[in-house]
Amino acid sequence: MAALAPYVTFSPQMAGESPAGAEARPIEAGPAAAANGSGDPASSLQKGMAEGQVRAMLGEPTSSSVADHDGIQVHTETFARGNSVVTGQFVNGVLVRYSIDVR
Repeated sequence: MAALAPYVTFSPQMAGESPAGAEARPIEAGPAAAANGSGDPASSLQKGMAEGQVRAMLGEPTSSSVADHDGIQVHTETFARGNSVVTGQFVNGVLVRYSIDVR
């Protein structure tokens, strides 16, 4: 977690802490993610999501690549979503950066 701290905001639950009165909630994925009102699951992306969760939301990527950044392997996947393109960057299977570009 310390190595990813500059790129990822970890919830207290992921760090093993539990805020007083708070319950752990799963990250929304799949059809439930569209319930956020936008109708597009991509708007529910969050840093720290697992690669499998992102694929469950967005489907299979249209392209992917791997690059080495200062000794850290960054896996980039691109997803076509109607009139938008979602690009996600993963380190060790964890989403560390993403962008949503409207065509």
